[in-house]
Amino acid sequence: MFPASQTELEFDNFFYSLGYSRVSEDAGNSPMFKNADYVDKNNKIIVELKILEKEHFSNGGVIDSLSTLIVQPDIIDENGFGTYSFSIPEQNRKNRHDSFEEPLRQVLKKANRQLRETKSFYSDNGVYSGYVIIAQTGLESLPVEITAQLTSHILNHDFSEIDGVVICSPHQTLMNPITRKVNGECISITKDWDFLLSQQCKSIADQWCHFLENGGHSRLP
Repeated sequence: MFPASQTELEFDNFFYSLGYSRVSEDAGNSPMFKNADYVDKNNKIIVELKILEKEHFSNGGVIDSLSTLIVQPDIIDENGFGTYSFSIPEQNRKNRHDSFEEPLRQVLKKANRQLRETKSFYSDNGVYSGYVIIAQTGLESLPVEITAQLTSHILNHDFSEIDGVVICSPHQTLMNPITRKVNGECISITKDWDFLLSQQCKSIADQWCHFLENGGHSRLP
């Protein structure tokens, strides 16, 4: 697993290459508000990076709201045939058997507050849009497409400060346990149909892919 510090450094390099700066450069390292990570003051965009290091499906599990079962391979041949493990998780606070929605909701809840308070900090400079980057570095059993579906489901009901989310497997190490293929590396979603917000969010995802294609990982010390 890649350490969070390495992932953060890579995203620092990425966002600096796009003309963003760290919010801490304006607010200081210990501001009096919950700050997001990056800001583009020219285009009025704020971005919060969240890294998912924990594997929530080490023994398989359930995503209740998507009616999805996640299995883990035990003994698999080169064609993907074999045995898989699966266990039903304990009930969450909503009395549902679910492995991941509540942890993801807490991640988005924290990001929503950080975006809100950071937008307020920069409010004298106009209206800012806010996006979240979800980097799956330890959640290897879940394709980014499934994380995107669940994120979209959550955003349809909550968290008004989040205008869009980019979900990626930044180190390209995630593999679907059933198909045995490497998962797609990046996908963007927006909560409401707004052309500008949709294009901004998609642009971040596209530029991240371009960054990797042009040796992004090799830029690390």
